[in-house]
Amino acid sequence: MAEITIKIHGRDYKINSFKDEEYTRKLATYCDEMMKSVEKGAGSTDYLNLTVLTMLQMAHNYFEMERKSEDSTETWDPEFAKVIASIKNTEKELSKLDTKTAKVR
Repeated sequence: MAEITIKIHGRDYKINSFKDEEYTRKLATYCDEMMKSVEKGAGSTDYLNLTVLTMLQMAHNYFEMERKSEDSTETWDPEFAKVIASIKNTEKELSKLDTKTAKVR
């Protein structure tokens, strides 16, 4: 664990991180950029309000990504989606064959 100083929205924070320093700084940069974006959209400069709005936006982004991953073909390249659909189709057909085979036995 290392102590790292990060800067988010103009404020320095000394944190202890179990992750490597580069990754921790990448997270801090993402948070900083998100907070600046929310500030621009909200027109507010109150730090606490911006922090809460930023957390809500990040939670929204997370849940949207989670929802999209459930319907995973939505985010895939069209060619890759075709391959996945073909595999699923083949699995269904094999499943039918297994069922027919099981009935014959």
